[in-house]
Amino acid sequence: MNYYVNDGIFGSFNCKIFDHIDPIGEPLHETTGPEFPTTIWGPTCDSIDKIETRKLMPRLKKWGLDLLRYDGRLHRICSIDFQWIFEAADFPFHEPKKML
Repeated sequence: MNYYVNDGIFGSFNCKIFDHIDPIGEPLHETTGPEFPTTIWGPTCDSIDKIETRKLMPRLKKWGLDLLRYDGRLHRICSIDFQWIFEAADFPFHEPKKML
């Protein structure tokens, strides 16, 4: 199964190349059911624009895609606009329980 997100290796996730950090994807909402080997891709047609590979994930509903726990904030300086795909917008959030 393949999912595509609006940010990738040429944006906030350049940490995979420069810092060898592997972001962890999770479903945004709780899901149940069988899990399938899944690849999460960035928005470009470049074969290296791959965020996660062969991760076991359940089938997700439309717009219920991934929340990637690594936010890439410190790597935005290295991001570029690539093939008319522009830098992703920031939507900061926090979970008070997990900040302790």
